[in-house]
Amino acid sequence: MWVAPEETGLEPGYAEADVTAALATGDLVVVVSGLSRHATTTPVTINNSTAALHVAQMPAGRTVTLPASPYGHLYVARGEVELAGDDRLLEGDAVRTRNAGEIFLHSSGGAEILFWEMHAGVA
Repeated sequence: MWVAPEETGLEPGYAEADVTAALATGDLVVVVSGLSRHATTTPVTINNSTAALHVAQMPAGRTVTLPASPYGHLYVARGEVELAGDDRLLEGDAVRTRNAGEIFLHSSGGAEILFWEMHAGVA
């Protein structure tokens, strides 16, 4: 994934990190971030102080809470999840959020999800 940096003229950067152990918990894990609150805990940092990527490998029956953010993008990479109000997202589905509070996701059969938390729009 490519995220626009806050500064122009920077060389593209590439990074990877093994987050297998963290994902095994079934919890939502921050794997990429430029947010100041993740400065010392994120495996991969980016030059964008308004964005963070959260990932979860949810076992069957698991519920995770997506953080509140002005903008969000949820992608279901595998399985399916239920949102409050009986809305269901299937594998390959995505949803954008705007000014959403915390979002509770539940997966009856297991799922893998990616969620971009963003605190600024794209110019």
